Amino acid sequence: MKTKFSTALTVVLVLLLAMSLLAACNTGEVNLEGKINVTFMFNGGVLSKPQEVSDSIIHAYEPNSYVIDITKYKDYKFANGHMIFEGWFADPEMTVPWDFTQKVTKDATLYAKWSSPYTFVVKLVKDPADASKDQQLGVYYVEPGTMFNAEGANTYGKNLRNLTPKRTFLGYYEDRNFETEWNLATVHEQREDGYEIPVYVKSIEGAWQFVSTYEELKAALKTSDGIWLENDINCNGERVDFSGYSNVFNRALRGDGYFNPNPDGYTISNFEISGQRDTSRPSYSIFDELGSSAQINNVHFTNVKAVLTNRPDAGGIDIAALAISAQNGAVVDGVTISGTFNSQLKETTDVYHFVPPTKEELQRLFTVLVRDYDANKVTVTNSQANLTPISQ
Repeated sequence: MKTKFSTALTVVLVLLLAMSLLAACNTGEVNLEGKINVTFMFNGGVLSKPQEVSDSIIHAYEPNSYVIDITKYKDYKFANGHMIFEGWFADPEMTVPWDFTQKVTKDATLYAKWSSPYTFVVKLVKDPADASKDQQLGVYYVEPGTMFNAEGANTYGKNLRNLTPKRTFLGYYEDRNFETEWNLATVHEQREDGYEIPVYVKSIEGAWQFVSTYEELKAALKTSDGIWLENDINCNGERVDFSGYSNVFNRALRGDGYFNPNPDGYTISNFEISGQRDTSRPSYSIFDELGSSAQINNVHFTNVKAVLTNRPDAGGIDIAALAISAQNGAVVDGVTISGTFNSQLKETTDVYHFVPPTKEELQRLFTVLVRDYDANKVTVTNSQANLTPISQ
């Protein structure tokens, strides 16, 4: 019976101690005889442990013991938004840092000191000639001595696709005239409180795929993005399927003030087309149909090889050099197509009784850029095509 009573008494004392400490957090008073009260003033900070405590907290210590920094406790989190915690101070003016190597002999108050965060301010430049059009994309908060690294950079670059209209990230710069590229190893300088460093984003309106290799071209043709050629492309004699693509092709050559467009255009060469549609009327053209938003600008298709073969149950074929048809609004400008065709078509005696065109007829058909379109609503200018029969 005595043991049960002692256990019960112990539990009561523990509860009373906990209640007194909790009261101290709320009232600023600790009623533990012989203890030293150390008050931590948060100065705007919030302590999570895991419940939140704001304003201040009081810890009771034995005389001649060391004060423990509450931010060092396991599972404690001390924060004040993006502000930087600089430490505990012994005076309200926060000029004298608290010395945690000294023992406490009387009640004391510690004051949390905060400083404004160091920031990289990321700005999207829409018009180098007009700073009023700059758009702030975000603020990258860092500790002093931190780099504006690739991880943070890519976050803002990818977010450009979420803007209206969409934009494509081209790079970071130190100046809004894009004269000096940003060095991602740049460390934030330790200057005055809250020092901001601007980082300028170069971009182009629209969603684009930048293409400089054949592999990149194949991947880009499977997207709905515009294709921006950066140089000539050799397709290694492979069959290239342009048929599913219908967007802006090689917009770079129109320029936008950020680039020096190539006035002669770029060349896509050495590829094969061999029946773009798996239907009863296969088409032989680079693109099958140009959609209303399609623009094919200043690109040269050379060493094109069209291979025409019979298709089972085919009732006919459709032929044009660039596209069989174009929807209203499509634009073809500065396009040239050259190459050869190899007709392996044979007359059939099945229900369709297919009679293949002659070489002369095929050559004439391959001089037509776009076969079916409304000339009043589709633009086809400064363009030509010529595919010649290969020697048998």
